[in-house]
Amino acid sequence: MAADIIPKVPLFKSLSEEERLQLAQCTTRMSYAEDELIMEQGAEGNSMYILVSGEATAEKDGKAVYTYRNSGDFFGELALSSPGGLRAASVRAVGKAETSCFMIGKKNLDKVMGLSSEMLVERQRTYGTFKHELSGEKTSSVHEFVQTFQDKVTTLPTCVCFLPDCLAPSARPH
Repeated sequence: MAADIIPKVPLFKSLSEEERLQLAQCTTRMSYAEDELIMEQGAEGNSMYILVSGEATAEKDGKAVYTYRNSGDFFGELALSSPGGLRAASVRAVGKAETSCFMIGKKNLDKVMGLSSEMLVERQRTYGTFKHELSGEKTSSVHEFVQTFQDKVTTLPTCVCFLPDCLAPSARPH
């Protein structure tokens, strides 16, 4: 099922299908009851989350600032772009139905994405200029932000993380 959701995530748009499948294999499905904390503001960020079902609300200093409602919505990625990165907000499961997410750890994300993880650094820079709900100021639409981010990501170099058969050790020039 992760293989069906990963392609919906704008953050992974520039990955090849093989990279998205590898990433899907690195996910862990997590389930949360109503009002259960998924991630805590100020905690070290070592994973990101992709919403599968249910709803989750981002809270800044205890105040709800954004609600994730759609399968493929993601959060927690900003803290991954720097060592010891801290969570900018808490995210809590809301609603009567169970909230389900795929969790991807930083090590797995780095392993699969290689140099493409630079997109997380670029996202952090872009995010800093975006007046998001977390800042409490008037914002542009999330769609507009994601589109701007996607445009920037497609210009980043990607790395070949998996060698095709033709470049297996026996086929490489000596």
